[in-house]
Amino acid sequence: QQHFRSLSSAAFPPQLMQIVCYELWGQRLMTLDIFLEIAKWEASFIRELAVVVYEQIIPAKVVLFSVGEPSDVAYLLLRASLGVTYHEYEKSVPDFTPGMWVGEMALVNPRLRRSQTTACKV
Repeated sequence: QQHFRSLSSAAFPPQLMQIVCYELWGQRLMTLDIFLEIAKWEASFIRELAVVVYEQIIPAKVVLFSVGEPSDVAYLLLRASLGVTYHEYEKSVPDFTPGMWVGEMALVNPRLRRSQTTACKV
């Protein structure tokens, strides 16, 4: 998808880019309730957000984020799962699986710090 962005950013008019990105990401973004609520207030919200979303491939066993790091990004899992290797407040936290959001509190308050260490599982 990043290759698509580099090719299309110069060639596509902004409106067409927004339509293509919405087709790629619109349905997935609407799986987070807060996005649906904001879209009720501002109809173009999901279309505009879709333009800045991108896919990131994370290798197995890579730590996605650690306790205390700034909480400035959220992830929607498409494949595989993430395991919580340490959590400040909970002894046991179930794995995050495809279709689940991780770090979505960053979207509400970016001043928050991570409360768990999360790593990509095999």
